[in-house]
Amino acid sequence: MPVWCCCCSLAGHFRNYSDTETEGEIFNSLVQYFGDNLGQKVKAMPLVEETSLLEDSSVTLPVDLEYLSEGLEGRSSNPVTVLFDTLLHPDADFGYDYPSILHWKLEQHHYIPHLVLGKGPPGGAWHEKMHSMLTISFGNWMELPGLKFKDWISNKRRNLKGDRVMPEEIARYCKHYVKVMGLQKNFRENTYITSVSRLYRDQDNNDSQDSDISTKHLQIEKSKFIKRNWEIRGYQRTADGSHVPFCLFAENVALATGTLDSPAHLEIEGEDFPFVFHSMSEFGAAISKGKLCGKVDPVLIIYSADSNLLSDYTSFPEHHVLSFKSDMKCILQSISGLKKIFKLSAAMVLIGSHPNLSFLKEQGCYLGHNSSQPITCKGNPVEIDAYTYECVKEANLFALGPLVGDNFVRFLKGGALGVTRCLATRQKKKQHLIIERGGEDGVA
Repeated sequence: MPVWCCCCSLAGHFRNYSDTETEGEIFNSLVQYFGDNLGQKVKAMPLVEETSLLEDSSVTLPVDLEYLSEGLEGRSSNPVTVLFDTLLHPDADFGYDYPSILHWKLEQHHYIPHLVLGKGPPGGAWHEKMHSMLTISFGNWMELPGLKFKDWISNKRRNLKGDRVMPEEIARYCKHYVKVMGLQKNFRENTYITSVSRLYRDQDNNDSQDSDISTKHLQIEKSKFIKRNWEIRGYQRTADGSHVPFCLFAENVALATGTLDSPAHLEIEGEDFPFVFHSMSEFGAAISKGKLCGKVDPVLIIYSADSNLLSDYTSFPEHHVLSFKSDMKCILQSISGLKKIFKLSAAMVLIGSHPNLSFLKEQGCYLGHNSSQPITCKGNPVEIDAYTYECVKEANLFALGPLVGDNFVRFLKGGALGVTRCLATRQKKKQHLIIERGGEDGVA
């Protein structure tokens, strides 16, 4: 479960914009530029003649994500995701391969301290997919800011046929990205999260020396901790297989777990038999062990929707699986009630998967649009603010990727932008507050 965020700076083509400036700074710069007599007329999104911008390139105009995302359409229901994807891959859904219109610039002074916790190396689930598979998305859709995927893979492969790539290549690209960007210190591999919980200051367990503190003061002190800090507990697995427990504290937590942890089940009789698989990796392992060699019975493949099948397949539309039997037989039933029995060599149940949010209270169900149902990518994603990706039902907890309905890697980056922009804005406000108070209230 990554405790995760990334920081980037976007430079516009027609206006200079710094998303970390406060509204007050923006307002003051506009007043200074247009004259004090316009001070009462300037609004959040002023209309300015572009010719006037040429006279003074130092003017900074407010361009919020809400404004930029307005009116855009795409294959994601999250507006910031659509915005970022439109800038990174213009007209990609129409088959074009136009270059990105964004330019990347590293600004160290905007760095946000962060730590990424994951079970495996950078790249996540890409390391677990079968090497013989190809990605659904084009390879360049997988690229991360500052490292073009085509440039990277051209040095790895002599013969580039087609635009789709193998999962192994995406996994190696992600690992290389972390290394070349100097982010290794922010990643912790082989970590397993067991608990993510709120921290509260216990008002009832005060020492006697604090007994003279007024009730009002206690409430003020307690408010600084409520819905702000998180405690993350888990363990790190070492090379010898032992577990080293750890406990971390964070002001913000970003959930980027994906949804591949728990394959979906049919919940029918016999589904736990060893010839029934629920992922391609399990099926691939069985093939590698020689369990499906030579002349064998057919393999049953269950999809959650109709598929375009080749001639080597026999399709059974409008059928559902009743049960699996110990003698490796399967019973199908049509909508008319007709039952069919087949002898199998294996069965693959490929009907999706669910995230594992067991480290959260109520398995994370309370974060969804329907709190009585488990979190799923399509049916019940985590309910978030559309522009900050902060959970509607839990402050300082963010979610992105498949957890909020964005299944493709190309859409994941828009979520990172939303989270980063929110954290950067809050960090800026906190710094101003500390300066105003003379730095007496703690650490930024």
